Amino acid sequence: MIGCKLRRLESCASTNDEAASWARDSRDPAPHGGVILAATQTAGRGRLGRVWHSPPGENLYFSCVLRPPLAPQRVPPLTLCAGLAVCEVVNSLGVAASIKWPNDVLVGGAKIAGVLTEMSTRSQSLDSVVVGVGLNVNAGKFPAELAATSLALERGADLEMPKVLGSLLYAMDQWYEKYLGEGVAGLVDAFNNHSVLSGERVCARVGQELVSGRVVSLGEDGSLIVESDDGTHHRIIAGEVDLVS
Repeated sequence: MIGCKLRRLESCASTNDEAASWARDSRDPAPHGGVILAATQTAGRGRLGRVWHSPPGENLYFSCVLRPPLAPQRVPPLTLCAGLAVCEVVNSLGVAASIKWPNDVLVGGAKIAGVLTEMSTRSQSLDSVVVGVGLNVNAGKFPAELAATSLALERGADLEMPKVLGSLLYAMDQWYEKYLGEGVAGLVDAFNNHSVLSGERVCARVGQELVSGRVVSLGEDGSLIVESDDGTHHRIIAGEVDLVS
């Protein structure tokens, strides 16, 4: 179960790096579901190498070690599992949240959480997956250049972070098991209900190519399916996706 073993750190460069190191430790390897939790990160990062704002003691910064019975190509939807879990917990606290594919959770267009998934392979087989989550819980302010918010700012009061963490780890475990049992099909309805992109016109940058059209749904591999004006369906596996006004 996710959260079966928890290591707490006052500070680290990145919980994802710490979790990956723990997963590789030959003397005491992380079990499936092991979690690294830090009070602050000095080099927290998001997707595409972006810096994750990690002030001490205000928010949740943690990474889970997973050892799923999956082929490497089936790992990307685990990001969506974590995103759905975050969205579910945030909504349960009375804050309306939505998912921006593939890894952001937004409240009113401002980022409240992000997910970073990284995997390690051995002889072309999956060894471990690290799913990192940053959730803004009690932060009262953010740098001016960040379009971000927190649960406390939205609710007008601080929350007990251990309770939020417990709820989130439980929800992540539930979505993980659902994905193992049902594949992406088990995520589609929830994703469509919570996605800020569902049915919207978007422009996606994939490498040097631009693809524009309307978001249809998720592909079987967790990709975003975008239908262009000529009816062609494009699978967006990775890249930047923005709403077109």
